Amino acid sequence: MTKVKTIRKRKKVGRSPQRGKVKQKQSPVPLTLTEGTVLTIDPGTRYLGWALSKTSSKDEQFSADLIDHGTICGKGKGTPLIVDIVSSLDAIMDKYNPTVLCLEDYLFLVGKGKQDDPDGTTKYRRGLFAIPSLLGVLKYHWYLRNGTEPIMIYAATWKSSLCGRAYASKEDVKFSLTAHLPQKVVKDIKEEYMKTGGKGEQDCLDAIAINLYVCKCIDFNRKIKEIEILQED
Repeated sequence: MTKVKTIRKRKKVGRSPQRGKVKQKQSPVPLTLTEGTVLTIDPGTRYLGWALSKTSSKDEQFSADLIDHGTICGKGKGTPLIVDIVSSLDAIMDKYNPTVLCLEDYLFLVGKGKQDDPDGTTKYRRGLFAIPSLLGVLKYHWYLRNGTEPIMIYAATWKSSLCGRAYASKEDVKFSLTAHLPQKVVKDIKEEYMKTGGKGEQDCLDAIAINLYVCKCIDFNRKIKEIEILQED
């Protein structure tokens, strides 16, 4: 694994809107959620990663099966781009009928973005928020379909749980997934994205990682519910 970056270096890359140390006092996944078909999304207008799993607790045994995963490559610009992404997600939702939607919350990217002034010079902005408009559209669209709010999860939250630290690198995420997924699944994903030169692979892996985190939370909720039932008896 790579060494932990200093705070100064992290600021150059960008940080979550959450300030200070990352302390997960409470899971973003509601305690009432103990099973369901979970769709997780690593949002992006160029590459949008998604993963879908089905959880169940039968005979006191919890199971979470990764059903499908992939990357949506947005086409066009502006409104046509957003429409294309939402249409692709619609097809996935129609096929699998997910009951839970989880979105990775956006980041403030310090120093990202640039603009050309009339005098021909290029100035760099202080930074920008990554795809807040897309997140707003996805939240709105999901609410129209299901009448519920999607679960928003910061990258620092799921990375802390899966990788052991909030600012885990891409390589850390890949390494952590090998410990949670069957070797064949990891191999198949790698071979699948070799056809595209690796484009969109990390987005898909991040979506799967978010899905694993959510399933972990659901299993925890189930155990809490079982304890409460035993205490009532």
